[in-house]
Amino acid sequence: MNKESFRMRLWLAITCIFSSFGLLLVCSRNSFLYLMNDWGDPATLFTVGRSMIHGKVLYRDIYEHKGFYYCAMHALAAAINEKSYIVIFVMEVIAFAVFLYFVYKTWRLFLDEKCIMALPIFGALVISSLSFCQGDSVEEFCMPILMYSIYELFKFLRVKEDKSVKGNISLWIIQGVLTGIIFWMKYALCAFYIGWCIFIAIYFFKKKDIKSIIEIALLWLVGMIVASVPAIIYFASNNALSDLWHVYGYNLIFAYKPNAKGNMNLLLFVFLSLFINILFIIAGVITSMTDKLDANEKLAIRLMFLGNVIYTLFFAWKEKYVLLCFMPIFAVWFIGLMYLIINIFPEDFKFEKLLIPIMLVSVVVSGIVCINTDKIGDKKEDYVQYEFAEIINKEKNPSLLVYRGQECGFYFATGLLPTTKYITFYNIHLPEIDDEMDRYIKDKEVEFVITIEKEPENVKKNYELVATKDYKFLSETQKYYLWKAK
Repeated sequence: MNKESFRMRLWLAITCIFSSFGLLLVCSRNSFLYLMNDWGDPATLFTVGRSMIHGKVLYRDIYEHKGFYYCAMHALAAAINEKSYIVIFVMEVIAFAVFLYFVYKTWRLFLDEKCIMALPIFGALVISSLSFCQGDSVEEFCMPILMYSIYELFKFLRVKEDKSVKGNISLWIIQGVLTGIIFWMKYALCAFYIGWCIFIAIYFFKKKDIKSIIEIALLWLVGMIVASVPAIIYFASNNALSDLWHVYGYNLIFAYKPNAKGNMNLLLFVFLSLFINILFIIAGVITSMTDKLDANEKLAIRLMFLGNVIYTLFFAWKEKYVLLCFMPIFAVWFIGLMYLIINIFPEDFKFEKLLIPIMLVSVVVSGIVCINTDKIGDKKEDYVQYEFAEIINKEKNPSLLVYRGQECGFYFATGLLPTTKYITFYNIHLPEIDDEMDRYIKDKEVEFVITIEKEPENVKKNYELVATKDYKFLSETQKYYLWKAK
């Protein structure tokens, strides 16, 4: 390795690691600047992870409709430290650093090394966006995988001379493995790879090479099978294959009902949220007008973009965090914009002069823009979770249920583990879930029940109200009720 390449690798490592750490430190509610992450998704997943390390089997004993690998990540985090979200924060830092690394590697296929100056800026636009939410969404952890796939595809098109299947066996198997990992995290996100595969089919079809399409499909399938082995072993060894199909198959296909209010509102939401920063629009238009991407590359990125649009419209209506899946696409769109900016600098300009100041400014600005930072410095008395936990933990062996409302950290604050299979509100509308939760209330199966904005008659009949609190989550204030069994 020559001196120049070592210098570049060192700066790239510094930029990716420190940008990732600094941006997530101020914007992710899993960082040590925040007392807790009270967003429903990560709070529920961490509770599921804690339950898994204490012997409960996913889907069979504890209900959750996210995929095995995503739940296993939270089980690993809880195994290391179940009293803090800090391990999740470390995982976020690693994942986003990898994402930034492959953003840069993709840019370098088109631009010179000065494009590294834009890396912290692009990272800040991603992390401070509304689609980041509070941190720890499944889309956040899928971003580096999707970015790597884009990089490998563009490298295949732009760099590799040998484009035969035989000369790229590892490429197709690895992409199959990555597709399998995405499948076992949130299989609707595989829509991205549908676009990827359609492009490959078109690419070889134009060459009248149908044999290669079949061979690639088989290699891809091998990779997906390899990625699926750990999940299948887990459920088979726990006699839970039927639960796997029922929850991660049937329920998500036939019973999942995302939150949406009419097609026009849906389309308006997607349009406004997708283009979360005007620079994304400008960059996309500029890139499409330049010759930086050839016809094949433009077709590939459009097909992957279309796959994500289908996923967003049909599988995740009005959930803004799903829009993170577009960030690898936006990274490619940035190429045209950066090409114009980089040309402003002299050819021999040393990027080191500006890189560290750019990183620092990016972190500061992201902290100002991000909607999460108002929670920095909050104390336990500011959280409904800890106020209710103080009451609940006065009992000797308390048990808890969040009844038809979001589990937003109550199990974490109390340190309790669920004693029931269903623990929160799900976007799965099935009588088996509703009836079972109603039975918990009727039989007083738990000592404490939390409801949000509602005082259900069945709860009032079997439980007495012991505390209420108005709690503001982002811009919405809701009333929380704590009930104790009569």
